[in-house]
Amino acid sequence: DSSFETGYGVWNQSGAVDDTTAFDGQRSVRLTGRLATRERYRYKLAGGRTYTFSVYLKGKEPGTKLSLEAPRTNWSGAESQTVVTVGTEWKRYSLSVAPKPDTSPTVWLCIDHPAWLGQPERTYWVDACQFEEGEMTPYQSAEPISVACQVESPVPGNVFYPEEKVKLTFQFYNSRQEEAAASLRYDLRDYYGKTAKSETLPFSLPGQENLSRQITLDSLRRKGLYVVDYSLSAKTGDVVRSAVSFCIVAPPLPYSPEEGSPFGLSSAYGARVPAVARMGAKWTEARFTWPWLENEQGKLEVDGLAHEVDYLNKHGINAIGRPERTAKWAGEYSEPTERALPKEEALPAYENFVFQVVSRLKGKVHYW
Repeated sequence: DSSFETGYGVWNQSGAVDDTTAFDGQRSVRLTGRLATRERYRYKLAGGRTYTFSVYLKGKEPGTKLSLEAPRTNWSGAESQTVVTVGTEWKRYSLSVAPKPDTSPTVWLCIDHPAWLGQPERTYWVDACQFEEGEMTPYQSAEPISVACQVESPVPGNVFYPEEKVKLTFQFYNSRQEEAAASLRYDLRDYYGKTAKSETLPFSLPGQENLSRQITLDSLRRKGLYVVDYSLSAKTGDVVRSAVSFCIVAPPLPYSPEEGSPFGLSSAYGARVPAVARMGAKWTEARFTWPWLENEQGKLEVDGLAHEVDYLNKHGINAIGRPERTAKWAGEYSEPTERALPKEEALPAYENFVFQVVSRLKGKVHYW
């Protein structure tokens, strides 16, 4: 779903789907921060060829600066990136992606409003994304029909306790002008592959319209992971398949601050935090990435660091601080994962990065 009619499609869940404005269809995504393709959606490119990422953007204020990126285009560390200035009307912007010959990189796509652009936080909208080989062509919806399933979870992350009902909301969109006869098939399976419920639902999809259906699953008292495989089939022959998951866990036992808890997860940040807290974890890493905080030498942005830690603390989770990676301008050599050691002349800058981060979070992060 390249225009967010049924949700986020291949993109990470950032910002909010907005039905008040759109270039294509009826919905777009409203953001203040970063939108990137999900980890399982990586694009393997052929070296020596040119690709184009295009997207329609508009800002709440004129002059909104955004960065279009295709990280890891070349192993040398050179990324495809361009900065665009967005107005208050929908307009198409593009990024050319050209991997070096004799390479076959795997990249992801990103739209960002990073601090290094030197602009206060601003709201912007994204719609009608397209990634193609060759030069940019007129936008066309990636799917004639689209479907997505949202698990209506008590918190983001799809974590339930045994007594809670699980509801699934299916969103459909028909990008064609004409009505389409279709059927939805879903199969609910537990961790062992045993089918707990299956159903096929026929219906009609009006042209260029959204439709939703909600299904309440029977009480699932068996704890563990569940997967919902679903497909949307139209009489035109178009078929879309996908899957969504959720888990049922026992409520955590009462926590004793005096005794503490050794249990945590290594990657609880952003949207995962409420789910991690619901499972009873009390510790997680808080990562402070040097190249993100000092993209340009001498311009270290640490003012917003406390927000992430405060968010963890709000959910009862303690942060273990982790300064990580190396700014591109400071590395001994250039490589896209930013894991080269700092060159000797950049060590004072690295020391300053660590000192400023730890100082800013004094009293909030006690372990590093």
